[in-house]
Order: sequence, then C-alpha cells, then structure tokens
Amino acid sequence: MKPVQSGFEKAANDAGLIGDALLLARAADLNSDFKQINPYCLKDPLTPRIAAELAGVRIDPDLIMESFNELKKKHQFMVVEGAGGILAPLTDRLLMADLIVMMGMPVIIVARANLGTINHALLTISYARSRGLHIAGVVISSGSPEKGIAEKTNPGLIAELGGVPLLGIIPYLDKLEQEDIIGAVDDSLNWEMIGTYLYVKSEQDLDLIKKDRKYVWYPFTQMKDWVSGNQIIIERGEGISLIDTDGKRYYDGVSSLWLNVHGHRRAEIDRAVSAQLGKISHSTMLGLSHRGAIELAEQLIERAPDGLEKVFYSDNGSTSVEIALKMAFQYWQHKGRKDKNKFLTLTNAYHGDTIGSVSVGGIDIFHQIFHPLLFKALKAPSPYCYRCVFQKEPDSCGFACIDATEELMSRNHEELAAMIIEPKVQGAGGIIVQPPGYLSRIKDLCTKYNLLLITDEVATGFGKTGKMFACEHENISPDFLTVSKGITGGYLPLAATMVTGEIYDAFLADHREQKTFFHGHSYTGNPLACAAALANLEIFARDKIIEKMQSKIVYLSSKLENFAKLEHVGEIRRSGFMVGIELVRNKKTKEPFPIEEKRGIKACLTARKKGMIIRPLDDVVVFMPPLATEPEELDEMIEILYQSINSVGDDN
Repeated sequence: MKPVQSGFEKAANDAGLIGDALLLARAADLNSDFKQINPYCLKDPLTPRIAAELAGVRIDPDLIMESFNELKKKHQFMVVEGAGGILAPLTDRLLMADLIVMMGMPVIIVARANLGTINHALLTISYARSRGLHIAGVVISSGSPEKGIAEKTNPGLIAELGGVPLLGIIPYLDKLEQEDIIGAVDDSLNWEMIGTYLYVKSEQDLDLIKKDRKYVWYPFTQMKDWVSGNQIIIERGEGISLIDTDGKRYYDGVSSLWLNVHGHRRAEIDRAVSAQLGKISHSTMLGLSHRGAIELAEQLIERAPDGLEKVFYSDNGSTSVEIALKMAFQYWQHKGRKDKNKFLTLTNAYHGDTIGSVSVGGIDIFHQIFHPLLFKALKAPSPYCYRCVFQKEPDSCGFACIDATEELMSRNHEELAAMIIEPKVQGAGGIIVQPPGYLSRIKDLCTKYNLLLITDEVATGFGKTGKMFACEHENISPDFLTVSKGITGGYLPLAATMVTGEIYDAFLADHREQKTFFHGHSYTGNPLACAAALANLEIFARDKIIEKMQSKIVYLSSKLENFAKLEHVGEIRRSGFMVGIELVRNKKTKEPFPIEEKRGIKACLTARKKGMIIRPLDDVVVFMPPLATEPEELDEMIEILYQSINSVGDDN
C-alpha cells in the first residue's frame, strides 16, 4: 500500500495508477484493490500536506485507515510504503509517524547509503522509538552503481549505533522492470531474520497472558476471577481509544480510571515529556529544586480558588490526602490546640488507600478489613439523596444531612481538626452528586465551628465536573485542596496539596523549634511529571477546554435521558463528564440486585465486547469519557453504554 504519493498524476491505464503504487500493485500481483492501494495520488513533487493543498484535496486519515483495514482483511501480509520521512506532514495535524502509530505495524527504515545517511537514519530511529513504534530493522538502498566507502561502512554503523538489525542492502537498479526489482530485493534481504522476527513477535504476544497470570497481582481485583477470564492487554493508545495486542480498538470510557483528559498520545504532552527526558528525568526536592516544579506551582495557584498560596508535591491521590491530614493535625499542634486531633468525614467517602486516607474513608467494602489499623474519625451522613438515610425527598428534606453534620460539629468541634470532603461528587461511593448549596453550607459550618476544610479534588479536579475545580461551582475557598489524576493529563504520577498562607505560616520557625513538616517522597515533584502537567495546563488555556465542554455537557445530559426508561435503571447521576448509573432490581422500591449476580460487572463486560472499556462500582456503572471526546464519539459511546446496561435486566 502507498497511502499518499506525490509527484505523479493518475495515468490512463487499467489500474488508474502510476509510479510507486503501480509498482507495488504489480509486485503483489494484484488485479484489483487499486484505490485502496493508493487512496491519494498528487501531482506536485512536494511533501503530502503541501501537494494536497495545491491540489485542493483534503487528506482524510480515516479514509486511509479504511483502505488499510480492508486490505489487511484480504491478504496474508501487509507492506505499507511511507510518504517521505517519518516526520513528513500529511495534514495540518498529522505526521507520517501518526499514521504509522494508527496502523500499529513494525517499521522498516529504508536509508540510502550516502552522505548524511547515518545522521538521518539514527534520527528516524530515535523519533520512532519516542512514538512507541517497534523498529523491525533497517534496509540500505544503494545510491550508485559503484559501491563506495559509505556503502561499505554506513550499514554496520547504523545497525550498531541504532541498536537495530540490518535486514539487507539492495543494490543500485538502473531499470525499473518488475522482475529486476523483485529479484534484487529477494536476493538482498535477510528473509530468515524477517521471518524469525514475525514468528517471535507473535509467540511473545501469546506468552504474555501466561506470564500475566503467573506473576501479576492487580488492584481492586479478585484474582480468582482474573486468572480464569480472558484478559485484555493494552498495547497503545490513540486519542480517546485504547488498542490491545490483537489490534482491537476500545473507547476509553472511564478515562483510564478518571485521569486521562485530552486523549492518549497528545502531541504537546509527548513533546514536553520527551524534551524534559533530554535534560533530566529526576532529581530530589529534598534540598534542591527544579524549574518545572516552580513553574507548575505558580500555574496551579493561579488557577486554584482564592486563598490557596502554596503547593506541596507528592506522587498520587492518597499521598496528597495523607499530607493534608498530617498538615492539619500539625497546624493545630503549632497553634497550641493539641486537643484538636480528630477528623470529620462523610459516609460513602473515598480518599485513597494509605492508612491515613483510609481512616477518613467511609466505604466498608474497601475499608472495613483494615479497621484495627486505623485512627478513629467521625462520620457525617452522605448527601446520597437517592438512598437518603432520613427517608426524605430532596425537594422537601430541608438538608437533614447538613443538620446532622452541624450537630456532630457542635458537639465535637473542640477536638475536630478538620473536615474532609470530595466536593460536588463522591466518586468511588457511586458518583454521588451533592445537591446545590450543600458544599457552601459545609464551608460555612467549618468556619462557624473553627474546623479546617480539606477538599479532595483528586477525582473531581481538572475539568471533569465542568469547572477546573469542583469548588468553583459554589465559590468556596478551602484551607487545603488536593489534586492528582488529571494533573498531568493522565500521563505520569503526580499529586499536589495546595494550602493557604495561614497554614504555611504556622510551620515557619527557627530550626531549633522543630516545626518543620517532616514528610516527603522519593519522587516528589518529578521533573517529567511536572513537564507533562505544564503542557496539560497549557492545552486547557490555549484550547479553552472548559468553555468548550459546556455544550458537550448539555449534549451528554440529553443523550442520557433515554436511560431513565430502562426498567432496571434506578437513578442517573451526573456532574459534567462524571456519570453514574445505578442498577436496581425494583425501580419502585429501589431494591438492589443481590451482590452475587454482579450486574454492574456484566454490563461492563458486555460493553467491552462492543468496543468500550468501563468499570462498575458494585451496581453503579461509571461512565467518564476524556474531556476531548467529541459529540459524534459520545453518540457511539452512549449507544454502547445503553445496549450494555439494557442487556443485564432482571430476566438475565
């Protein structure tokens, strides 16, 4: 296949082709499929993007991939000839490298053995690897009849310095007869090496499943079920899709666990991480600093609610919460209030999996087993309106859960250091969306009873609720705001705990007073992660992501209305792009399905077969697409979601 060729016009021959594509068709002994072999043939001998613009043609990568996939179905082997070098632009947004990534095939680099070959070949190898492409080897094409010193020395150096196999040296050809070409190639290439590569690659993919079951223990997973099931092994990502080792594509319906923002392989973030990798991948922040951590802290504070002034880095959501808890405790110690050493949290809360963050969690299925290890925390009732513990209706409840929370505060405020809350949405509790006014009332109560307020925005931060931070929905300013997940756009582990100047100042003292915050992590403020985070925030600002989301949020809401008609859908909860659909046995009584029936799991497995990855929280099916998802993609994802939920009704 030759997806795009330039410098030729269509000829009046039976094939309708000329140039490289015609030679490829003849070499493959094909008498049809010519339009698929060469979707675009452009007159001017220029890079494809410019040649297409001059011809008034728009190169459509979807059309190329459609032809590619059709050919792949029909033939045993596929060979695709590139359009220029790996960095040749096909469109204003697409390089040849992007097309190769989409095709998911190994790369053979063809280099001419003359001046500049080593430099060009090694640069191509380096860039291909940075894009996650597998290089099968290098083929050298002789540039002249006489074999000079370059042709004798360059191939070996390229193989040695590039760390790739040399697959062959094709001699100079002064005739373009089919037999000459095929014979020269056949004689010159190391077919044994190529065949071994193809065989070994196939065997390695099959062996992965055996190794997976033998060696790996997965989070939040019953391994008895895992090892007996058929597992998906992800090979790469592209936009809002995941592609497995078999080449099957899946929509990333939960943003790779609620953190992928702009899609996979976003060029700006790729470049930022690659550039930082060329400088340094990590240096400690214990006694040193680096540019990325400083610039990112400034960017975060500029976007955070008013009053937050300092950033303390860590490496995941649990640790960002752990830091806030320890800081809140130590703050009151420095203030001489040693009695204020307890925390108030909510039922159905989830704040992470370290011992401190589990102590302020409220989901028994996750946390009960660890109870003997935990410190005691007070729990206020969750605003879970669908299953209100006071058996009231939202329109007439008068915020009974807030009244209960105030009662706890009034009785215990002398010993309460802080309240911790997931603002707007309790994520792992089942996408429990708080009613309007709830969050601001909680803030007012914390002020009234002298409690610090910790807002855990690990799940809700970076646009998922329709605001950069969920606190913005009710214009509250917490004492602590914790973030992770989307901070790097879903690229690398990083977390931050943002605090007010008041909190920070309480730790300032002479060394002898021992008021230092004694906490840190080996990978605190990792430079690669900070580079990704800065690029992520730049995309938010430049592309006006939050503004553009608003119409998509309205569209998503309208598409979800049909789900309410399904007999076993109890409630649809949504804030921005965070969606939870609760499945019930009896819609009228809200009776849940028996846990052993695993209805939520079954719905997600059905979605997987249909081409979308989602995960349940018991019988709450979670849908949380990347913010980059476009309306037409939402249409397809929602259709899969609807069919999957509809397939696990009461009669199954």
